[in-house]
Amino acid sequence: MKEINLTTAIVAILIFLTLPACEPRFFHIPTSAMEGTLMTGDRIWMSTDVPQRNDIMVFIFPGDMETYYVKRMVAAAGDTIKIDSTVVYINSRKQDYPPTIQHQYFLQTETSIRDRVFTDNGIREYAKSMHGYMVFSNEANIEFFENVDFVEKVRPMTMAADQEDEYYFYADFEGWNRDYFGPLYIPKAGDVITKDQFDRYRETIRQHEGEDLTGLSEYQFKKSYCFGMGDNRHNSLDSRYWGLVPMELVKGVATHGTR
Repeated sequence: MKEINLTTAIVAILIFLTLPACEPRFFHIPTSAMEGTLMTGDRIWMSTDVPQRNDIMVFIFPGDMETYYVKRMVAAAGDTIKIDSTVVYINSRKQDYPPTIQHQYFLQTETSIRDRVFTDNGIREYAKSMHGYMVFSNEANIEFFENVDFVEKVRPMTMAADQEDEYYFYADFEGWNRDYFGPLYIPKAGDVITKDQFDRYRETIRQHEGEDLTGLSEYQFKKSYCFGMGDNRHNSLDSRYWGLVPMELVKGVATHGTR
């Protein structure tokens, strides 16, 4: 019988037990912010690959080191993002995203629509409202309701360019809200900004780099950042609402698992 080194065995067991606690690999999706790409209750697996633009990334939520978030990296360090009437532009190029991307719509109707009509047409989030229904849907699923007699009109619930967004991280910038945003450059480590750009990044620098810009004429970033958004674009708290994500908090790429 082969002799077992007891010390080696104990060390191996300890490593096995502690690694999952240090960096979890499997997650359950608790909210609808990524529907319809990832559904509430889905189980995903995280690889340790470094996310690239358009990947679904797993990261530690800034300010809460015990909470992991899942969002799509829509802009990486060195990119410039702009959102114009919900359409995302990166470095002045319109982005083509998966057909699962959802937005909010209003279905104008005086008819009561049965739950099964929504679920049979791929809509999981909907609510009765005065003179109709509020729904979250991708373009393909909403087409059904655009072509039925019992719905008078389908209206995208897009904010106006000058409409205020109450919980918006960038609320100080006139004309910026969830659907009209930027342009905003996403800084990378070593980038230098001048005093006229401080207001745009002041809170990011204070939160993540621990620096006060008072009295400075320029500032060099210590860290690289990215910009994350949920695929359920009108029902997601993301970088539009709590700012940029330091790349040091990004842990890997999410791949779809099972429910």
